[in-house]
Amino acid sequence: MNATGCKVAVVGCGRIAREHVAGYQRLGDLFDIKAFVDKDISRAEGFARKYRLGSTYGSLEEAARSEELDAVDLCLPPSEHCRVTVAAAGLGLHVLVEKPLAVTCDEVDKMVEAGQRSGVVIMSGQSRRFSGPLRKTKQIIDSGGIGKPLLGYVSYGMKVGLNVPWWGDPKVSGPSNLLANWGAHSLDEIYYLYGVPARVYAEGRDTGGPTAGIDIFSAVFGYQLGFVANMNWSYVSEMPTGQVGEIRELLPTKGIKGCMGTQGTVQYGQNVGPTGVLLDGRTVPNDDTDVNQFHTMLREFHAAIAQRREPETSALRCRVVVEMIEAILKSCETHEVVPIAGKGAIEY
Repeated sequence: MNATGCKVAVVGCGRIAREHVAGYQRLGDLFDIKAFVDKDISRAEGFARKYRLGSTYGSLEEAARSEELDAVDLCLPPSEHCRVTVAAAGLGLHVLVEKPLAVTCDEVDKMVEAGQRSGVVIMSGQSRRFSGPLRKTKQIIDSGGIGKPLLGYVSYGMKVGLNVPWWGDPKVSGPSNLLANWGAHSLDEIYYLYGVPARVYAEGRDTGGPTAGIDIFSAVFGYQLGFVANMNWSYVSEMPTGQVGEIRELLPTKGIKGCMGTQGTVQYGQNVGPTGVLLDGRTVPNDDTDVNQFHTMLREFHAAIAQRREPETSALRCRVVVEMIEAILKSCETHEVVPIAGKGAIEY
C-alpha cells in the first residue's frame, strides 16, 4: 500500500455494495477503487458507470491478474464469504467481509487460518459496531453511569419482504436470513457492550414468511456474573408505536435498545432523542449521531492494514457472533440451553 491509497476491488455489486462505495467516497484518498467484480458483469459495469471509476471483471482471480490490488471488499451473499475470503487471502490480499462473517464457525476458522497463513487482515464488516450512539452508550456503561449493569435488551419488529431475492434461499443466506441479515448487528452490539455470554436459551419459529428460516424469535443470554441480555426480533410483525421518556415518538422498526443498571437506565439508537442516547430519560450530549458508519468501518480497515495490526472487528474476534447465531438456532431446535465458548473473543 503506497501514498496513493489502498487499492481495493469491490466484489459483489448489489444493494449493500452501494453503501460501501458511499463510505469510500467519504474517505478521500485513503482508498482507490480499482475494480468492480461480479459474476454478472453487467452489474459491475453499472457500478463503474455510476461512480465513474474502476475497471470491471467477472471474477476476483481475473481482477487480481489485471490490477495491482492491496485488498478486497466482499459484498457477497453469506454462502460465498468463506470460499472467496480464502481465495483472496491466498492471493495476498487483505479482506473486508460484509456481515455475517460466515454461515458457520467452521467456515470462520478456515478464513482466520487463511489470513494468518498469508499474513493479511481479515475483518468482519460489522458497520453498526461503529455507531455513534452505541459508542457513547458503552462509555456510559463502562464509566459506571448506570451503576452495575443488570439487564440489556434489544427488540425489533418489522415486516420484511424479499428486498434481495436470495434472502429467501437458505442455501445462500444461511439457515435464518433474519439472524444473518439483521440479527448479526444486534448480536455484535450485545457482545461489544457486555462481553461474551456464557449461555443462551431461545425460542423461535419459521412463520412461512418470504425470508429463509426462522423469522421470529426471543433469546435470553446468561452471563457468568449474573448479568442477563434479552433479544427479541421479528421479520413478520411490526411493534406498536410507543414512547421513549418524554423526548420523541419511538419508531419501532428502528429498535428498542438499552441497559438497566443499579443506578439508572441508558437507551440508545437512531430513534432515541435528538442525540441517539438517553440516560434516565434525559438527552445525553453526543456529537456523533450517525448509526450507519460504513466510512468509520472502512477507516478502521485501512488503519489495521497500514499499522499491521488486528482490526477491532477482526474475523477472529467476531467469530463469537457466528457462534451466537448457531447457538440460537440450536436452542430453538432443541428447546435447551446452549453454552457459548467465545473462542477468539475479547472484552472491549
